[in-house]
Amino acid sequence: MVQDVVVEKEFFSDPVKRHRNEIFSIDVNDILSSNDGDGGYVLKSTFYHPKSKGFTFLEMTSKTASGKLKLASSFLFAFMSVGIMMLTKIILTEFNFHCFIFVGFLQYLTTMDVLLLRRCIGSIHFPLKGFIRIVLVELFPLPMVFMFNTLSGLGATQSLNMPLFVLLRRLSIFLTLLGEVIFLNYNHGWETRVAVILMIIGAFIATSFEVSTPVHGIVFVLFNDVLTALNGVLTRVKMDENRFSSEGIMFYTNAFAACCTGMMLLFDFRWERTDLIHFDGWTPIFITFLILNAFSGFGITYATYLCTKLNSPLTVSMIGAGKNVVTSYVGMLFRDYTFSIPSFIGINISVVGCLLYSHREFVRVMRRQEDGDLTHSEQCVAKRENP
Repeated sequence: MVQDVVVEKEFFSDPVKRHRNEIFSIDVNDILSSNDGDGGYVLKSTFYHPKSKGFTFLEMTSKTASGKLKLASSFLFAFMSVGIMMLTKIILTEFNFHCFIFVGFLQYLTTMDVLLLRRCIGSIHFPLKGFIRIVLVELFPLPMVFMFNTLSGLGATQSLNMPLFVLLRRLSIFLTLLGEVIFLNYNHGWETRVAVILMIIGAFIATSFEVSTPVHGIVFVLFNDVLTALNGVLTRVKMDENRFSSEGIMFYTNAFAACCTGMMLLFDFRWERTDLIHFDGWTPIFITFLILNAFSGFGITYATYLCTKLNSPLTVSMIGAGKNVVTSYVGMLFRDYTFSIPSFIGINISVVGCLLYSHREFVRVMRRQEDGDLTHSEQCVAKRENP
């Protein structure tokens, strides 16, 4: 019978020698003999490059991360999501800046530059050779889905008031659940289903009485719902394949999006280049908000990948719904929102659904953490004593 064994990492070949003198517990099924003739061994799940230094959270998986780390990644994702949404809304609404493609271009470019800088100093590694093949063959359609997901979200943020936008985004929860069931074979309990139903009902009540909603804004947010769900599922699938590092996937998708949006600006798509030239609000405060928004693009991308890798796509989407509850109330302070009783009732129904799911998810994570602690410290001994 296969049993867990305790080995020292210095018996492994070079890819893991950086961990020498540390002892850890692994299953023998995770070990493969190397073919280089040195008698060493490598881990099947380890994709380490000798140029990479140190350790990043994105190297962890949902199986190796603790419950507290998963919870922390969720809070980071929620914080960055609220921050970038507030910054984007201020830029597009309060400053009356209508060039949302340019805003997305700055986010893509900043994320790409930050990752290239980290690659140059050796903290992460991803190949630059074969970029076109990687983007258009091995990762496709994820880069295109990522770009249109971001742009549709920016377009919807510009066109709709924030409470209405976040309520219409509730549909992405339902679509993500379907995607997990179809593509990842996840089975969700009744609490999750009830929570999703409450969110959808709240969105329906709030939007049924809106008479001044722009059609193109609804189109943007509906596309964003579909693309958000698809982006979450595709991102998790590509991460689980372990063919590229998480930072590599981030770089390729943002580089592809930066190239495409750069071409859009060059050819004056939606007359954005013309609007940029004639925009007269280039004040130091506005430029500061643009810079903060650009770097927040990297922050939200990193937080999304980390939360997606350590949690299920539905969890990421539901956390997004939870932070949207906060932005729903804060969004009432912007000048493009008109208060109405149905909208307020719908928001509160969605809050109930979000709280129901949050409670179920918190209990599940804590139980898995306890089971993980038992497995890590005691289960190996139990297996050896009871083979």
